[in-house]
Amino acid sequence: MAQSSRLINPLTTHDLQNVLKILPKRKNYYLNVLSYDALLENKFPQNDFAIIFNTLTSYQSGLGHWCVIFNDKHSKTYTYFNSLNDHIDERVQNLIESRLMRGERLISNAICLQKTFSNVCGYLCVYILKCLMNGMNLNEIIEYDLNMYNFNQIEDKVIQYYFDILINH
Repeated sequence: MAQSSRLINPLTTHDLQNVLKILPKRKNYYLNVLSYDALLENKFPQNDFAIIFNTLTSYQSGLGHWCVIFNDKHSKTYTYFNSLNDHIDERVQNLIESRLMRGERLISNAICLQKTFSNVCGYLCVYILKCLMNGMNLNEIIEYDLNMYNFNQIEDKVIQYYFDILINH
């Protein structure tokens, strides 16, 4: 008998847009979910923002991979999150760096938090954004929160279970 798949359903653009509407946050953020090409064409707002973007363009089919760009003007930090810890795409990095003001910096995660053939990138993006929008920084989230649970070793269904709790509370 074949073993049943343990992969969870990936989050779609529509799913992510709906989740962003209900995420608890400590202040107003410009929120958006974009394709890669729309991200490159989009001008980041001057105020605080949180963007989840897919590595696929709007005319490509498939799942792609979800990443986050977050800016909180108070912290003077742009945060880039990619659960696979791939290098920041050069065009995305140039876009972010062109927006950096004096004293601002760009940080990104240094470890992989997702299994290679997993669909949890959207779930992890939502979790990261929830924490960032409530005052945590990326290093705190990864070092003290995600590493504590060793997300790279947790089955996808467990991540989905905690995600359901997250958005329902």
